[in-house]
Amino acid sequence: RNKELIIIFCYALASLFVVIPIVDLMHTILALIILLIFFTYIIDKKLKVISDNFIYVLIGMLIILNIINICSFASSTRIKTGVYKNIPADTKLIENITNVKQFVLSKSENYQVYILDFTASLYELDMNRYNKYFSLFMNGNFGVKGERKIYNTLNQKNQIVLINSEEDNWQRPQMIVDYVKKTYIKCGKIEQFDVYCN
Repeated sequence: RNKELIIIFCYALASLFVVIPIVDLMHTILALIILLIFFTYIIDKKLKVISDNFIYVLIGMLIILNIINICSFASSTRIKTGVYKNIPADTKLIENITNVKQFVLSKSENYQVYILDFTASLYELDMNRYNKYFSLFMNGNFGVKGERKIYNTLNQKNQIVLINSEEDNWQRPQMIVDYVKKTYIKCGKIEQFDVYCN
């Protein structure tokens, strides 16, 4: 019986830590119900652990903390559309994703658009796109001949490249970034990205 209680308790805690604030409110409530079942069972059986009050205070605090989390989750700003729908996010991040997405989609009719940044997949996923070497644009993700393929890809006409001007991450392949800056023409800016055209 004690092993079963420990398993239920650990599962409830793990569920709560995983779902807040990644999934929607309903999943959080379901995880909370498991914890409430455990709490009710302990009260009913009057389980003795360390002292009568310790376990009740501990579980009561967990329940209160999770109720606070649920309330903050329900009142937070959430992304309204796309793959990130209902995920809580800072208003500035939501605007950033929306603006970059709209820019890329508006240019994609006439150009091939690439984002040379480790955050590229943040935008690519929301546009239902996948650019093999560009979505995880970091050293070590290209394979043996990957860097050469990137040069070949960027050496085409009618392309637009976005480069993050605010953050120079140590994982960013600087030689490729420098190549674009030398061979392309800077033609604008969208959010934190400088825009280069060829």
